[in-house]
Amino acid sequence: EYLPINYNSNTTAKYPLIIYIHGAGSYGNGSSSALDLVAREGVTRIINLNLFPSTFIVNGQVTSFIAISPQFISKPTPQEIGKVIDFILNRGYRIDSKRIYLTGFSNGGDGVWKAPYNLAAAERLTAIIPVAGYNSPYYDTTAKFIAAGNLPVWAVHSPSDGVPILWTTNMVNKIKSFNPQVPPVFTKPAGLTHEQTHEVVYDPSYRPNG
Repeated sequence: EYLPINYNSNTTAKYPLIIYIHGAGSYGNGSSSALDLVAREGVTRIINLNLFPSTFIVNGQVTSFIAISPQFISKPTPQEIGKVIDFILNRGYRIDSKRIYLTGFSNGGDGVWKAPYNLAAAERLTAIIPVAGYNSPYYDTTAKFIAAGNLPVWAVHSPSDGVPILWTTNMVNKIKSFNPQVPPVFTKPAGLTHEQTHEVVYDPSYRPNG
């Protein structure tokens, strides 16, 4: 759990939410020692290194994020990810329910691709960011819900990643085939290994195309 630095002093403000879904190397039972695994990657790693910005300025507006990184025992189903979102929303956090962002790396990226498993699941998310998604067996059923729900996608996958970039390419193309109102964005950072990808992409200094 990461809360904005002014969260407890400003008791009326609502905040956007980032949910990070970890990869297979961070599976665990939620004990304190197992949770340390989640802090080795992605958004949670950046928070653990004290590199997560306390504020972001977008279009002249200053905002801060609540960030939640659940730990899974094994690869989560779309329904389980949905239950995690329900759990977070029911915990009493002051969340702007219109600003829920879901991101994940590797097997977590696969979970992100599959999380919008129906139109309602797609429509309650603000955007998804699958990073080097391990989309195997290849699964594109959610593409139609992503398109129909006008769900923005920023997919990131390096061509040199050990996880085939074709899985992400096929998913992006499938979404495009439904002529979505919001076309997916696909970033292909060159020369990154699988492990390097999450270290580079989740770093706040990473600014592809500005």
